Amino acid sequence: MTISAMARKTQVSQATGGGHLTPVTPSRHAPTMQISYLVLYVTDPEASAAWYTDALGLRFTEEQHGVNGPVHYSTALGGGTVLELFSAGDDHPVTRTRIGLVVPDPFGVRPAPTLITDPDGNRIEVTARAASA
Repeated sequence: MTISAMARKTQVSQATGGGHLTPVTPSRHAPTMQISYLVLYVTDPEASAAWYTDALGLRFTEEQHGVNGPVHYSTALGGGTVLELFSAGDDHPVTRTRIGLVVPDPFGVRPAPTLITDPDGNRIEVTARAASA
């Protein structure tokens, strides 16, 4: 949560010396939250990027944040969400994650979601929506 978002959700209680945060009732005009990025720690980021490209048509770029940052793979999903694939290690082991994606379906809505599993055991639920939706 960004500092500005946190400021909208809480206020410093002046009555208690300014040290306590009190929840503020969100107004009907408060912006909604969205996921900015999702990081998956995988065994082999390059191979996982290739798998996600083959299975879902995602296009990844190789990135490195800063001079000493780890090399990883990144792709933009709809709505501004970014999916990043980092190499798992002692600090960040491979974990099992379940992701739900909605993709366009040029042939109409499929009757049920499709579940697929990536090479590291992450489950991806793919739901199709009609191209006109």
